[in-house]
Amino acid sequence: MTEADPPPGAEDPFYLLDNVHLTSVGVDIGSSTSHLIFSRLHLRRETLELSSRFRLVSRTVLWQSPVLLTPYLPDGLIDSGAIAAFTARCHADAGIDPSVIDTGAVILTGEALKRRNARALADAVASGSGDFVCVTAGHNLEALLSAYGSGSVEASQRTGGSLLCVDIGGGTTKLALIRAGEVVATAAIEVGGRIVAWDADRRLTRVAPVANALMADAGLPNTPLPCASVSAASLPNASLPAGEALRPGDYFGPEAERSLAAVVAAQILAVPAGNVAGLRPDLVLTEPVWEQMVGLDGVTFSGGVSEYVFDRDRADYGDLGRAIGEHLREAIDRGVFGVPVLDPGQGIRATVIGASQCSVQVTGSTVAVRGASLPLRNLPVVHPAVDLAGDIDPFEVAAAIRRAVKAHDLPEDAAVALALRWAGPPSYPRLRALGEGIVAARPPGTGVPAVILLDRDLSASLGALLADELAVSGPLICLDNLEFRPLDYVDIGPPIWPPGVLPVVIKSLLFGSSG
Repeated sequence: MTEADPPPGAEDPFYLLDNVHLTSVGVDIGSSTSHLIFSRLHLRRETLELSSRFRLVSRTVLWQSPVLLTPYLPDGLIDSGAIAAFTARCHADAGIDPSVIDTGAVILTGEALKRRNARALADAVASGSGDFVCVTAGHNLEALLSAYGSGSVEASQRTGGSLLCVDIGGGTTKLALIRAGEVVATAAIEVGGRIVAWDADRRLTRVAPVANALMADAGLPNTPLPCASVSAASLPNASLPAGEALRPGDYFGPEAERSLAAVVAAQILAVPAGNVAGLRPDLVLTEPVWEQMVGLDGVTFSGGVSEYVFDRDRADYGDLGRAIGEHLREAIDRGVFGVPVLDPGQGIRATVIGASQCSVQVTGSTVAVRGASLPLRNLPVVHPAVDLAGDIDPFEVAAAIRRAVKAHDLPEDAAVALALRWAGPPSYPRLRALGEGIVAARPPGTGVPAVILLDRDLSASLGALLADELAVSGPLICLDNLEFRPLDYVDIGPPIWPPGVLPVVIKSLLFGSSG
């Protein structure tokens, strides 16, 4: 299907009221590799449940790029010119112009998101890829997307079982616990297949700081071990004192490769094999949720290193990936997990598939948008801790909103999106009390948009009440039928006509500052 091909049913106005077809792009700029994928998404209204909620019913890959080794400049920054040329070439080769892209995401992962120019690069790639392509970054989000993109969520949904998806990239390893098709916990650790890399002469071209810390765990001084066939005396760095850090240009022999890969593999195996005590605390990049990652029915692997685990690739790319994969295969053969190891279907492309196919939601069709200019990008999402199941007190609602905004270190008049979980009957007095609390929490005279995200089919009623009865100040955006995720920002796109739904991406923006 090309960009000119209309979706099935495009001429039927009744079909269009209940179906949305989106052309989506996903771009993954990672520590080791970068990829791009175009997808066609089909969402359908849950008409049998008398709801305005749209559910994703099918995903089709339209085109996927070759794998690009992420280009870096001599100063350690990502080569933005090479990335821009790569994405432009992908659009041309696929025959898909940025103007026909409805939505999508650019995600930076691992070491790439730490580079000083990462945010500017991601913004530039997103703006050149379509009108509503969002920038995302963060370990928990990457774990979530790789769990979906790898096929692990679908596998758990089919069986109703609990799976741990282990996604091994170049600089980080992500873990996602999936129970009955729902991702319930995510985490990340700072080990991967490209924490060191070398050229054809085995001279180091890249050394991540974590590599030197792990050299000691391997029982090695922080000096490279020469290959047996090379005379140590002939190596320029052979006389480095023990404890000297590895540096680009140093020789890194096969023995050191195998030893360091074994230590990295042990860290990757710690959680799925039930040996959390063996995990180095200084490698943990997220909130440790290891106590939840038990009671497994199976383990899946994705990411670049999984290509070696499942014997889909045997090439040597001048890094630890192949050796780590061999260690993991040996561990699987020994039965260290005590549960089956499953191939979920996607390996190195798991994150980019997740970014293209699983990052966007659409609202219900009964939204309330008044006086607002869309799209809105990078709005902080706050979750007021207020119980809406019983009697609703406007004063409690307002206080909960103020506390939530303050907890994010935001000024009182900051533009935020309020994420509210509704419970109980949608009666007028209850909705009115909620609306009064929302208005009371807004500083007087503010012109920032009032953005409310609901999980239930209530936005038209609440929006009308806020605008017509309570005269909320400033633009109003009230959206419903959204699935909340424990992430920090939201992008809201312009309406899709018909049926008048809005694309929404709930995401994280965790950029670093090194390099």
